[in-house]
Amino acid sequence: MADRARWDRLGWIAPAGAAACLLALIAAALLPAAAWRAWLGAAFLWASIPIGALTVLMIMRLAPGDWSEELGPFMEAQSLLLPVGALLIAPVLAEASRIYAWTHQPATSGFRAAYLSQPMFIARSVIWYAVLFGLAFLLILRGRPSKAVACIGLVLVPVLGTVISTDWLLSLDADFASSGFGLYVLDIQMLTAFALMVIALTLSGRRVQRPGIIGALLLTLLLFWSYLAFMHFVITWSDNLPPGVSWYQRRGGPWGPVMWVVAASRLIPTFLLFFQTIRRSPRMLRTLSIAVVLGSVLESAWLTLPAAAPSAGAAEVVLFAFANLAMAALLAGGFLRAFAWRTARSLA
Repeated sequence: MADRARWDRLGWIAPAGAAACLLALIAAALLPAAAWRAWLGAAFLWASIPIGALTVLMIMRLAPGDWSEELGPFMEAQSLLLPVGALLIAPVLAEASRIYAWTHQPATSGFRAAYLSQPMFIARSVIWYAVLFGLAFLLILRGRPSKAVACIGLVLVPVLGTVISTDWLLSLDADFASSGFGLYVLDIQMLTAFALMVIALTLSGRRVQRPGIIGALLLTLLLFWSYLAFMHFVITWSDNLPPGVSWYQRRGGPWGPVMWVVAASRLIPTFLLFFQTIRRSPRMLRTLSIAVVLGSVLESAWLTLPAAAPSAGAAEVVLFAFANLAMAALLAGGFLRAFAWRTARSLA
């Protein structure tokens, strides 16, 4: 009843977020083509929340226990936002020709002509969401948790997720390839979803029963991010090939300070979470999680806005910030409704 009352009080958030998203979409259509990368950066981040939540949920299904009972309802509610994420990505698929340079480049081989085409690009994203919807249905809506489904999902998500992250982000620089980029993106998705879950849990009014375990899980995801981000850089640096060098050069210069702020938003919480007192403090966990989410916002900007010419200007940066606020409001309203539905369903 409390969750339902909270939704009744805050039910305006989702419509307001939807209206703001529409305004951001209109602005992207009116501004130069680089503005669509601002929409892509914001849409990638907020569409990643249910994907990351579903991945964590599948791990919970394989490692059940008291901790998964406490966190499970929040992860399920986040996973149910997959349709919202798909709607945010839909404009990217429709405007791929204005976002990705490869749509205008002559194909150098038959495979490249078939694979790097807008219809195939759209088809891969549709298949990706069909798999995610199927997993969410079997794990949440069917009502009978299945370890077999979770096992299959944890095989499919990293593989297909690597293909999609390459499509959505890495193909902004079509000449650069990285086999570890998909896992790096998957950890961003899991880390951001988990941090938002911590924020929701600590603001829900419920007693945090196992803050030490939650802090340890957050620390694990942060360490995983540090390893993948560092290895992605080291391997590119050691290869010293022009495409990889250019990829990082475009994200240097004025974007260099953004990279260091992103690193600080991960490394400082990592260091602090080694202290047991901080790991067991719900207030500190919430503070560190807010820093992690803000770091994810900057990281999505760092990944998308500096990519290929024309470079993003002040208008695109403002649009990126506004789109993030709009999408955050939309998902927050959707989460409140999904959580209220999930709670009522469990009591029925």
